[in-house]
Amino acid sequence: MNPRPFTKLTKSLVVATGLSLATAAVVSAYAAAPADKRATAFTTIPLSTVASRPLSDLYIAPPTGTQMLGGTPFDTGSFALLSPGQTASVTTTIPGAVSLHLLLNSYGTMWYYAGQTLGTVRLTFSNGSVQDTTLVVGNNIREWRVGAGSWVVGTVTSPKNIRVWDGLAHLDGGEAVIDMLTIPVQPTHGSLTGVAVTTTASGTLMRTVFSGLTVEHLLRPGESDETPAAVHSQAPEHSNSQNFTGVSPAKGEGDHD
Repeated sequence: MNPRPFTKLTKSLVVATGLSLATAAVVSAYAAAPADKRATAFTTIPLSTVASRPLSDLYIAPPTGTQMLGGTPFDTGSFALLSPGQTASVTTTIPGAVSLHLLLNSYGTMWYYAGQTLGTVRLTFSNGSVQDTTLVVGNNIREWRVGAGSWVVGTVTSPKNIRVWDGLAHLDGGEAVIDMLTIPVQPTHGSLTGVAVTTTASGTLMRTVFSGLTVEHLLRPGESDETPAAVHSQAPEHSNSQNFTGVSPAKGEGDHD
């Protein structure tokens, strides 16, 4: 993500289907020239209904609440630990999505799992299209407890994965990290309607640690330094649409760099 010369924290009412209408932090980001660059904003999506375990189960004094991590705002503090065959799904309605930012790491990532597929991130859109990104150990995802040294896969090669928090593991006090994976959204004519993180690594001890989700999107009318924007809630129609369930694995297809 290119550095931005100016950002301003504002508030916006956003829709996360399955949630009541809630206030979420939005950062309005104004790009420098060229003139054809359109301004973008970040919408944080709470994971409270799919991620029930506190981050303090993993880390000592982890980030909680609305936090700026790697220059991106996240609503964090809990996580989903996804075993093979499990999916954490979030349903929303966000037009003009440009990039997806996820706080993701692997768990139990022994050195011999390097290069193996851990799972997928699937994006769905209102026009029926989907976009899959494959999570590959050592490429775009790595072990959260890097202090375990050579026993685990503690590095990545993809520039789309960056370290955004460094601390200590609750388990043994060794070094532990939180990474952010950025997924550019392919051009689409529809709104982003869903995000699903699935662990597909059957026959392994690996799991996925999912602790944050933020969507970067084109600045919508009314989202400025002064005027908050509102998106009508669909929560009454979809009160159970956010879920954390075991489902059939998504196909391990798509981007993984």
